[in-house]
Amino acid sequence: PLQKMNPRHRDNAYAIATGGGVASIVRALSMHPNDPSIVVSGSNALRMVVGEGRHADADIAKIVVSSGGIEAALHALKLSSNKDCTQALLRFITDMSSIESVVQHLIDSGTIESLLGVLNSFQGDESVVASAM
Repeated sequence: PLQKMNPRHRDNAYAIATGGGVASIVRALSMHPNDPSIVVSGSNALRMVVGEGRHADADIAKIVVSSGGIEAALHALKLSSNKDCTQALLRFITDMSSIESVVQHLIDSGTIESLLGVLNSFQGDESVVASAM
């Protein structure tokens, strides 16, 4: 996994984000929220483009937000009964929550309610709970 976004990676990620790559991923997630391969791959791709945790890029995250990435992820999360999908979506949402400029959008989009629903659905499954932290 990406640990630190080096300048070369950031340039490539920014080119993907501004060139329509993020919008394509978000569209795929929106159109196929029940397809595990699309949900897992799409969530992981968005994480790679934005960057993980404290290495996330706020400018690229804004593109994800404006493309509807949060809403697509939350919709897929709400429908998900697949553990791998749920964990991938939770990791993406957790990484996005590390970006100060995105936090209010996450709150306004109902992320807290969605997370509580997931934790209730996967009650007792420590690996899913850990993905939400």
